[in-house]
This record gives sequence, structure tokens and C-alpha cells, in this order.
Amino acid sequence: MPVTTEDCELFVRDTPRNQQKIHAFAERFGERAWQPHELTKMLRMTTAKLVVDFVFVLSSRKTFESVRSRAARVKVGNQTIKVASLEDIVAAKEAAGRPKDLAVLPMLRNTLRTRRAMEKEST
Repeated sequence: MPVTTEDCELFVRDTPRNQQKIHAFAERFGERAWQPHELTKMLRMTTAKLVVDFVFVLSSRKTFESVRSRAARVKVGNQTIKVASLEDIVAAKEAAGRPKDLAVLPMLRNTLRTRRAMEKEST
């Protein structure tokens, strides 16, 4: 989709071990992981070139396991990562309702409609 964001959101299970890993990751960059909003269940790490949000609960309230079950595998460099489905991204942005999320929803929904139409044509 032709929308660029300036951050990377990683949806992770909220476990003590993952919390330790996140803080260790931030320390490797000489940074710290901090909670940017007291009402949000997430940690953020900010560097000069990158913002990483470690999200523990989606605004759509979908579970980590359910989002992961629908995620696509995408090759990034020499690594393969799982990326949330467009349907799950739309649901999260709808539920969040923040101005920045609402601004991209028309494009996301149009991309989703186009993708579904293309899939329907190919079957």
C-alpha cells in the first residue's frame, strides 16, 4: 500500500522474558524502552533513525495467537518475518480511532477490496 510510516510496530506476547529481551535490545542501541502512554500496553524505543513500538495488546483486542495465525511470511533481507494480515491491520486501526489511523483507513480498505476482487477473479 502506498503509505509510509516512520515507525515499526512489533506485536509480541507480554511475558517477563519478552520484556527482558526488549530492554536488552534497546540497550544494544544505547537506548531504553519506555511506556509512551500510561493507558497503552506497549513499550517504545526511539533512535535517531527509527521508532520501534513493541505492542502487547491490539486496540482491536484480537489475540496474539489469532493475528499470528493469519499473518503472511515476508522475506526481508535474509530473514523471513510474519506480517499481520491487512484485515487485522484495518481492524486495529478502526478500533484505535486515532486521527492518524483514520486518515489511512480509506486507502487500506480500498487496497483490501482490490485484493479481494483480484483473488475472486483468479478462482
